[in-house]
Amino acid sequence: MPAEVSILLPIFNGERYLQQCIDSALSQVFENIELIVVDDGSSDSSEEIVRRYLQQDNRIKFFRNQENRGLFAAYNRCLENAQGVFIKPFAQDDLLSEVAVLRMREVLFQDPTISLVASACEIVDSFGRVVLTRNRFPNGRRVSGSDVVRYSLLSLSNWVGEPSTVMFRRKDCRAGFNDEYFHAGDLEMWLRVVENGDLLLLDDSLVQFRMHDESATSTNLAGFLFALDALRLGKEYRNILQDLGESEEHFQKRVVEIAAYQLDHLVRTQSLNVADAIASARKGSRSGDGSLEERRVLDAFIELCFLALRYATFSIGECNRIRSEGDLQCALLNRRLEDLQGSNSWKLTAPLRSVMRSLRG
Repeated sequence: MPAEVSILLPIFNGERYLQQCIDSALSQVFENIELIVVDDGSSDSSEEIVRRYLQQDNRIKFFRNQENRGLFAAYNRCLENAQGVFIKPFAQDDLLSEVAVLRMREVLFQDPTISLVASACEIVDSFGRVVLTRNRFPNGRRVSGSDVVRYSLLSLSNWVGEPSTVMFRRKDCRAGFNDEYFHAGDLEMWLRVVENGDLLLLDDSLVQFRMHDESATSTNLAGFLFALDALRLGKEYRNILQDLGESEEHFQKRVVEIAAYQLDHLVRTQSLNVADAIASARKGSRSGDGSLEERRVLDAFIELCFLALRYATFSIGECNRIRSEGDLQCALLNRRLEDLQGSNSWKLTAPLRSVMRSLRG
């Protein structure tokens, strides 16, 4: 009998937290699961760890890519081998509450109009200490699929959640993850899934999401690849943006501004420089497979983007300063005008002003 819920776990050099991760998946109260693990070309002991579990639990299916194909391609290989009605993405650094699958599966099983369920989560550091509980809607909320798409495009963020926080039906994921995305392939998938129904946000923290310097999120942000993904999303959803009254040019401007501010934050807080950005982007895009000339062009292009975004940061900041000063001057002038119009001298000279207007006419 096929498992009802398929937990997808792509791994790449994840030995540090992998045992905790797998233990949390296999300890689910809802036991009718399969854990599909795809090793995306690890060079550490990840494969050995998984093979030890294979001998202990027949719910695990293990596959290995001989070379690194990227996170979303690895998720797709998991999907290709999934038999469950419901799909539960997972990540090698994260942990599931023992009732995570039970609670999410319950929502989808009981309400066919919900196509995506997401939970609140605890953000933990490399030592497993909770540093923040992220619960965007403390009382939970149902959001229409169309509103999910619109809000995501307007906010330019994945406010639904990371892969470990969601579950959906296998029939709704169609072609799988778009592996042409660098960082936002999960958000792009969520937007396609909610074309089939609504999103339900649970206020229970069912996942622990780990943030650390080696995480894929940190690497991709350092390479500012998220900006490239945002531009791609803008093209795919240009019709919806137009319905919202936003031109493609204005959307692109917003992407550049957000990228500039994000880069400025990384420069100020993490001392990011051009060399770091090039190294991160190379790692994220696997550009090492190209020719020497292709790598040189890519490096030069990244340097140009880095410098252009730094320049944009200063330009945006200067424009905002001038705008703020202008607003302040306008407010002061309006205040002085109000004071003048309320003064006795203004009232006493009203007849004179009336005569002057008549002479001008």
